[in-house]
Amino acid sequence: MQLNKISGIALIFFFAMFTLDLSAHFAVSPCDDPDNVTDFINPPADITLTCEELATTIPETLSYFNNQSGACEISGSVSATVTGAQNSCGGLVTYNWEFTDECGRFISHTQVVTVEPVSIAAFVNPPAEGSINCDEIETFSSAALIYTNGSNGACLIEGTAEAVADGTFDICGSSVIYTWEFTDECGRLISHAQKVTVEPILEAAFIDPPADISISCNEIATFAPSTLTYTNGSNEPCLIEGAVEAVADGTFDICGSSIIYTWEFEDDCSLTILHSQTVNLSPVPEASFLNPPGPITITCEEWSTFIPATLGYSNNQDGACEISGSISAVSNDPLEPCGNDIIYSWEITDLCGRVITYNQVVTVETVLATNSITKDNIKVYPNPTSHMLNIKSDYQITSLNLYTTTGNSLHRSQGIKANNMEIDLSTYPLGLYLLHVETEKGGWIEKVVKR
Repeated sequence: MQLNKISGIALIFFFAMFTLDLSAHFAVSPCDDPDNVTDFINPPADITLTCEELATTIPETLSYFNNQSGACEISGSVSATVTGAQNSCGGLVTYNWEFTDECGRFISHTQVVTVEPVSIAAFVNPPAEGSINCDEIETFSSAALIYTNGSNGACLIEGTAEAVADGTFDICGSSVIYTWEFTDECGRLISHAQKVTVEPILEAAFIDPPADISISCNEIATFAPSTLTYTNGSNEPCLIEGAVEAVADGTFDICGSSIIYTWEFEDDCSLTILHSQTVNLSPVPEASFLNPPGPITITCEEWSTFIPATLGYSNNQDGACEISGSISAVSNDPLEPCGNDIIYSWEITDLCGRVITYNQVVTVETVLATNSITKDNIKVYPNPTSHMLNIKSDYQITSLNLYTTTGNSLHRSQGIKANNMEIDLSTYPLGLYLLHVETEKGGWIEKVVKR
């Protein structure tokens, strides 16, 4: 029994020693374990970032682990190394994580970060197209334009650009195109164009241009057309002002005429202003006879010594406008003056072709006429009248003559032998007339009114 107990203990000891010996000779190294592989935990994928995002991006610290525990565990973390470069135009940045364990096994992970170009800049408040007037040319200037992409730091693009002008300002009207340009480091161009139109200068106008007028002949000597001034009311260099003389078309004629005066001015922009004035010259007044004699009755004896007057005439003007002179009378020269009417006529034609005449009736009585006829012997009625005029005489009527008060004969009847006659006045104008009734006993002149 005791032997068996000893034998059992010895056997246990033997197996224990055998196991220890095997462990010593057959132990397995972690480096030889194919399942003992270390990997990065959740390694990041490739990404694309803006310039602004890159500035705030910090590469991760990557952890690694071999999914073991105890003495077999391999774990830890490693920071990335950064390679590559980027600028405002973009680029590639590489984050690289590497780890080598105690067994000399190497693992790595690379993340490629694509960096986009910075935002393109734009001009701030670029001016729109517009118009200016001539007076604004001297004070107008194109401002420098600010440009920015609204970013900050290394991603910021900003600055100013001056305008380049294409064209020049012209007071007669023109357009100038201003262009602002900027090209960034990436070769991207931004530009803005503004068209500025200059309105033409204001057209000049004459100051107080004269209206059409009429003048008399006596005003010719003192009349002269005005010198007209013109202006457009602007300031230098847009001011147009000056004076111009009139050009006459026509000449003055005392018989009546018209002259057209024209003022004309053309400015540097080929704008023409024009004004015309018509000056009408009234014909000189007609002349009239001075103190013309009225109708008279003379005896046959007086006829032998009667001489008609030489009449003067005048239009009461002076100088070149005067029409004056004198003229002798011309008579109808009847074969037998006694007992007849002698008509003396004065007639002139002036420089304007106007005819003025005057007639005087001289009644020459017969020898028997002296004191033979009175108002009681001859009746003229109705007087005034509008139609028929009756003449009744105590003696036989031999002739009737009706005259105007200026001596113009309107009605004449000769060789009459009657005591009653009539004359129709209906066709004559209203007014005063002279009726000469000649009878066998003498003559009589009666004033007749037509109404």
